[in-house]
Amino acid sequence: MARGDYLREVRDSGICPRCEQPSTTIDEQYSYGAYAGVMCRPCATSSFNDACGHRSEGQGTRADYEEDNGPGTYDGDDADRDDYDGGGD
Repeated sequence: MARGDYLREVRDSGICPRCEQPSTTIDEQYSYGAYAGVMCRPCATSSFNDACGHRSEGQGTRADYEEDNGPGTYDGDDADRDDYDGGGD
């Protein structure tokens, strides 16, 4: 099943796959620029240090993550890496 189909299916069900509670705030969430999954806003804000960007300071950056967890610990999406060239041949 494609990710878009899964998101649509979960939204239609109205049940968060993380906490298994009814919610109208289900969406794809991103933490420090990396895909965190499909969940409701309360799960996103309580489960991730940067609250998936739902706090006033916004989503964390790679630098924020490494400041909290140590240099070289970020393992997010390749597109956020400083040395990423777009993946072409």
